Amino acid sequence: MDNNLILNNKEAANFLSIKPATLAKWRSEHKGPRYSKIGRRIVYKVQDLEEYLEQNKVETLDTDSYGH
Repeated sequence: MDNNLILNNKEAANFLSIKPATLAKWRSEHKGPRYSKIGRRIVYKVQDLEEYLEQNKVETLDTDSYGH
C-alpha cells in the first residue's frame, strides 16, 4: 500500500481493525494516530497509521530482541 495514500475515518479504522467510533473517541481524547483535518473532514495518511502500529508494538518473551 502506498504510504502517502490518504484514508478517511472508516478506511483508517478498517486498516487498524477497529471501529470508526474508536478513532473518533481517541481524537476527542487527543490519543491515537496522527490525523489531518481538511475542512470538517478527518483523514489519515497510511504512513502515520503504520508508524502508530510500530510505536505500539509489545515485545513478548518470544520476540524480545534483547535475548531474554
